[in-house]
Amino acid sequence: MTIAEIQQKILTSDEFVMEEAYRIRKLYGLREVIRYNRTRTEKIYSQSVAEHTFNMQVLAQYFLPLEDDGAKLDAQRIFKMITWHDIGEIESGDVIGFSKTAQDKANDAAGNEKVVSETSEVLQNSMRTLIEDYESQRNPESKFVKAIDKVEVVFEILDENYREVFKINKTTTEHSNKSKYPYVNDYPYIKRFTEVVSAYLTKEGYFIDKPYNE
Repeated sequence: MTIAEIQQKILTSDEFVMEEAYRIRKLYGLREVIRYNRTRTEKIYSQSVAEHTFNMQVLAQYFLPLEDDGAKLDAQRIFKMITWHDIGEIESGDVIGFSKTAQDKANDAAGNEKVVSETSEVLQNSMRTLIEDYESQRNPESKFVKAIDKVEVVFEILDENYREVFKINKTTTEHSNKSKYPYVNDYPYIKRFTEVVSAYLTKEGYFIDKPYNE
């Protein structure tokens, strides 16, 4: 299929969107391949921040030709920004988006600065600029990366394991959706995946609220 044909199918077929979501999610399986002859042993698992970053790199490569068919965005800048966008969580840790407070955001900012200031000077200027771009949302590339950050969650949680995770965290459909749409609305294909996969997860009872079919 051509890009135009894929674009059309994404916009018109829920079935195609779900098929594509599972095709893309196959690539997430790399996290199950543990190095140094070890295996993952957790019964209930979630992704690391580094895995989230890798997944965003995959999704950016998928969505760029769909959302930017005129190739106006700086792809190299996008991929570099993805690499560093959450690097401060080395210090501040990860906080679930729907429960993040102003203090948590301040901790993230402090974490970014601490990590950047303690790494090699070869990297510091570029890292600092890209992180500032991402946080300020001041250019098209940073807005695209933010949308990729939000839609990545939709692909990640398309996994039976997250029924248990959501039960433990008391996650509702509203929790899952509330921080996504302000950032994905300007990207028709990213938005479409967000809508279709989120509706499927709710219908299938992944969240602690009642599924649509009850």
